[in-house]
Amino acid sequence: MIDTARKTTKNRKTTRKRWLGTVMLAALAVAATAAPALAATTVPIREGNNGDTIGSATVSRTLLGDGTEAVQVDLDITGSGEQFADVHVCVDDVPFTSRMTPGLCEFGYTGLSGTTFSETLDIGSGYVGQQVCLQIQSAVVSEADATLTNTAFASWQEGQPFFGSLCLDPDGSEVPVGTWGALGLAGMLAVALGVVLVKGRRSPAGPVRV
Repeated sequence: MIDTARKTTKNRKTTRKRWLGTVMLAALAVAATAAPALAATTVPIREGNNGDTIGSATVSRTLLGDGTEAVQVDLDITGSGEQFADVHVCVDDVPFTSRMTPGLCEFGYTGLSGTTFSETLDIGSGYVGQQVCLQIQSAVVSEADATLTNTAFASWQEGQPFFGSLCLDPDGSEVPVGTWGALGLAGMLAVALGVVLVKGRRSPAGPVRV
């Protein structure tokens, strides 16, 4: 019957539309994964032998498009009447077990003031796919009397002397496809869609009975 042929053609058009919708959703998902993923963790900042909490540290790592990584460090002192004088960050692929000499750390910032600190650290490509461990040491001074200085660490650890160790795991934090990889995959999906559409147009509609 003619009605049967029309229904068959309509069903094929509906199928092609569904394919198009699926490919578009897939392309959007791929585009979303093209941006570097972030993983963040927040830990207390503690000072002195007693480990008194004076604020918090939020640290995240990002895999960049050129294959290197950056670590974002944000420190905040709250309600202690102190402010930053300097911050030093040592980096390793294993946890720290003792206090490092600040001047030997890969990153150092001196002459600071205020209760917040924010820096992006370029750690290169040597830690991609493995854990990154940080020792974030701060010299903090009294806002009322700058001669009163204390030492504080993010993720404070008890010891003689006390120290700091914070490790970030790569799992779930750096699996970007990459911009070009995303575009290539989207292109493959588009080609696949074209093949389906062409095949749909060339397929016979089936016998028409009258």
